[in-house]
Order: sequence, then structure tokens, then C-alpha cells
Amino acid sequence: LINQLFDAVVETTEEAVLNSLFKAETMQGRDHHIIYALPIQETVEIMNRYGHTQVKAPSAESS
Repeated sequence: LINQLFDAVVETTEEAVLNSLFKAETMQGRDHHIIYALPIQETVEIMNRYGHTQVKAPSAESS
């Protein structure tokens, strides 16, 4: 039971991180500092290259 709970927490945390990465938008902050959004397709390719084979680029419908 504890292992299943631990697995669920890990999966939920990973999903939250991925959602944050893919939903982030380019923004301008104080003193005109610009923080650019990640290029989604390139990010997915890098993640897949390093073993995150279940990661797929979000579809246009989900944005």
C-alpha cells in the first residue's frame, strides 16, 4: 500500500512539473527582463532522448 501511494505521489509530481514546463509562456518582468517559454517540440525530443519515452508534445486542442 505504501509503495502504491509513493508511486502515485511521484507520478502526480512529475505530471505537475511537465504541465508547468509546457504551459509556461514568454513573459517580460521588471526592468524589461524577458524570460522565454521553452520550445515544446525540442523539449519533448530532449526528454525522450534521455529516457522519458512517455512524454509527447501537447496537442493544439489542449492549449
